[in-house]
Amino acid sequence: MKSNAKKDSAVAVEKYTPNLSSEYMKKYKRFVSRLGQSLPINRNQIIDDEIEQLGISGISECEDVDKLKYMACLSVLRDLSQQGWCFEAIDDQLKLRMDDDNLDDKAHIRYRLSTERDAQFKVDSIKNFILKMETPRDFNGESVSIRDLIGDIII
Repeated sequence: MKSNAKKDSAVAVEKYTPNLSSEYMKKYKRFVSRLGQSLPINRNQIIDDEIEQLGISGISECEDVDKLKYMACLSVLRDLSQQGWCFEAIDDQLKLRMDDDNLDDKAHIRYRLSTERDAQFKVDSIKNFILKMETPRDFNGESVSIRDLIGDIII
């Protein structure tokens, strides 16, 4: 049984119903049932496994629009999960909830932003830019890099 405190702390609650073909709606409903039976800590892995089972890594590899829509639906769920949205799976229906206790917690905000940061570090042009900025070069007779502008982290 759920407590009223949890419902009172919800900033937003949305029903997530993607517009999918009947074939992929059946897959989606089975997927939602699996989410509902899993622990929250395992949900991102379940989403990733479902995406992997589709066997495509991008839109250029697939001409099946319905499959691409399903992949997009799953990708949105993964992003929302990583941004702090909670999932409530009841039967084959999925509701998304953002609680107010997730909004101001600095550690949680850092976690939500880390997903985008980590994705950017995988882009070759960004990796090359960072390497270039970290490479020491001579300036007025001294070896300097961007690291000279960043304070030491004390843990």
